[in-house]
Amino acid sequence: MTTAILKNDVVMPRARVLSRKVEVSVAAKWGVFLVLCALACTGLSLVVGFKTGFSVMTAIGFMAAILGLYRPAIGLMGISILCTMDTLTRPLVFYGGIFPWNTLNYWLLVVMFLSIAFMLKLNDLQSRLLELAGIILLFGLLFTPVLVDGFETTLNVVTFFGILFYFSRNARDDSAWFWQAVVSGVVGAGLGCAFFLQISRLPDINANAWAYFPVTAIFAICLGFRFAPRRGKGQLFLGLLALLNLMWVFLSGSRGTLMVGLVCMAYLIFSMRSKVQQVGYLVFGALLVVLVTLNFAALNETAMHRINKMLDSEESMVGRTSGRSDLAYGGLLIFQDHPFGVGTGGFTVAWAKMGFRQSMSGYGYGASREAHSGWIKVLAENGFIGLLVVAAFAVSFAVLGWRKRRAGLFSVGLFVTCVLSVAWVSTEFAPKGIWFLAAGTTVLLNMKGAPGLPPVPPRARTPAVTPEERV
Repeated sequence: MTTAILKNDVVMPRARVLSRKVEVSVAAKWGVFLVLCALACTGLSLVVGFKTGFSVMTAIGFMAAILGLYRPAIGLMGISILCTMDTLTRPLVFYGGIFPWNTLNYWLLVVMFLSIAFMLKLNDLQSRLLELAGIILLFGLLFTPVLVDGFETTLNVVTFFGILFYFSRNARDDSAWFWQAVVSGVVGAGLGCAFFLQISRLPDINANAWAYFPVTAIFAICLGFRFAPRRGKGQLFLGLLALLNLMWVFLSGSRGTLMVGLVCMAYLIFSMRSKVQQVGYLVFGALLVVLVTLNFAALNETAMHRINKMLDSEESMVGRTSGRSDLAYGGLLIFQDHPFGVGTGGFTVAWAKMGFRQSMSGYGYGASREAHSGWIKVLAENGFIGLLVVAAFAVSFAVLGWRKRRAGLFSVGLFVTCVLSVAWVSTEFAPKGIWFLAAGTTVLLNMKGAPGLPPVPPRARTPAVTPEERV
């Protein structure tokens, strides 16, 4: 089996790998095949029902991820599919309790076990910080009032290393990075359209959760964007897929996820190789907005109502944020009472027991409520130490990107730091897309050279001038 180790800022192969020419052909061939599968499942979902088509695509994703233990490029595309679909897979396919709900997490644990040698040799900054975060979360399980919630939170975080394994094995395969973006983008765009066409016949799903279905497809596109072939319209095609997925994010009405999507779009526009592409992209985006608005008028009206409500200065802060402001303030009060945290997964119980406070509106008084914010959750559950470690993890991408700025990686690192900072304001640690983006960027930042770009020439040195030459 081919493995790789992130060591001393270099991704080093540990075993014999296939030649670059052969590996690229494998990525392209399987990429086209998986794109056709995504289109077929989209058609199937329109004919026999969304859940059926979606379940078939989930099975295809798992088969690709399993096959990826032997063929790395296929595995990267498989895990890209699974992370993209995860927030809808949980309520529609693997529902019925904590065990089926976390099927992807359990598979990633298996991958981590099979790659234990890889895990033990990780020494990059992001991995070290997340290992420390995992230890803090595990310690918090010792005194948590809700062990199941704490276990699930820990599982969502530590399985980052399973995703990292898939990316590291494709560190030098530009084609695999590009095709995972294409496959994920098509899955999000096609099945996203089918989802909205049949949304009235589907069970009620929290929009703030399923909005990470299309936004994870945009994450995958951001990771593969720099690897698009220089000849052809690879970047333009990925950009159009990203726009279509952004429309689904907008129609979800999830304001926090929309902000994350807009950060991604700003990064893509900045990363385009020419001004002509940037202008054309913006024009096409405006046309797409008009087209989607006309075809999904009711959903568009709901989404605009939520955005206008957030911007309405006459609304109370609780009304503008749907209670999130009270949850954030309550989390700060819980932290004041418990500086070292109430235990991993204990926010809901601590909130219910907090009692009435005059400085709060009474939202959710006496009921169990999730934190709906990664920052507030880790502060209340794991104290100031947990918050510092998670914040260091988020900032580390920009810091390492700055160190690699001559390789053209500062924009990548800064982009991921911004995404994590914005995302954890409105969501917790469950969306797999966040960890997918973080794992892919960890590999990019710890590669030697400039991935996806021509090699950077060494800086020319000025020869020393002797005293005689000065004269």
